[in-house]
Amino acid sequence: MSTDIFICHTAYHLLIALSKVLSNSNGSRKNSIAYDLMLMDTIPNCSKLAEKINKTNLFKTVMLEGSDHSFASSSYFKTALELLFRGKRYSRLVDALREYDDIYVFNDVTEVGCVLNEARIKYHLIEDGLNCFKLFDQNNTSVGVASFRQIANIFLHLPSHMAESDYCLDLEINDASSLSTTINKKLIELPRTKLFSRLDEDAVAHIQSIFSCPDSACLNEASLVLTTPFCELGFSSAEQKTYYAKVLSRLPPQSCFIKPHPRDFFDYTQLVSRERIIDRTIPIEALFLGGNIHLQAVISYMSTAVQSCPAVQKIITKPGLLIPGIENWNIEIGD
Repeated sequence: MSTDIFICHTAYHLLIALSKVLSNSNGSRKNSIAYDLMLMDTIPNCSKLAEKINKTNLFKTVMLEGSDHSFASSSYFKTALELLFRGKRYSRLVDALREYDDIYVFNDVTEVGCVLNEARIKYHLIEDGLNCFKLFDQNNTSVGVASFRQIANIFLHLPSHMAESDYCLDLEINDASSLSTTINKKLIELPRTKLFSRLDEDAVAHIQSIFSCPDSACLNEASLVLTTPFCELGFSSAEQKTYYAKVLSRLPPQSCFIKPHPRDFFDYTQLVSRERIIDRTIPIEALFLGGNIHLQAVISYMSTAVQSCPAVQKIITKPGLLIPGIENWNIEIGD
């Protein structure tokens, strides 16, 4: 029996990994492959998630890796600096990763990319976020940033862009049409709707139990706001509060819910009651796996998750960011 491993940095990555392990073309778990799972501590509640996953026996081994000694940074510059000052401290991880038949990662412009590249270990890449290569040009950087990335690639073995490494075997994406990013690797198109449709009722129950999903019936015909961690974009808490107050003022107060981004720590009880706030640690896609919920509207400043939410109206409020089939409210921060 061969053994593969999934390395996850976000709850969404974990959702995709669980869905793959729980399903195949026949809707049941593959028996010819054993799986291991590595969870980075960038995933909220990763320890509790690991405990729950261990009880399911879906994986042979569930490993936790912390940001103090492994590949957990989401910032390219931060990753490069950490690698520069840490030196080579990854021999344990390299030895462990060499043992796997297939390695699946979701973002190789991180320390995991450095480890795999430096050790010349081949791996499979799965898109980091839904249609992220389609909506944005992942290689579109300024001359200075591009030069920095080239230097980091030469001296730190950190890939300059996602799917660029010689050791990246292929890239799995939701939709291979009209990509904004130039990809020179073999593309594997697997629509997420198709992946999720392979999950039977037991598989859906497994996943929703792991993520502690609440009863989502109250969301039916409601409006849902998906937040953005504005602090990462340089905005203040006051600006964030003002922005979402404006968004909420345009929605029916008795049928509106907020789902904070996993890295968004703003206290939204300042704007809505606690029972209208969905736990930020839950991947929003997990709530809709059963297929019984339909939203009236889903609104976000910028989130790839908007595309996968079943809603009559889909709205992006960031000025200038237009996604085909999605409306734009054009609410600006600070106006």
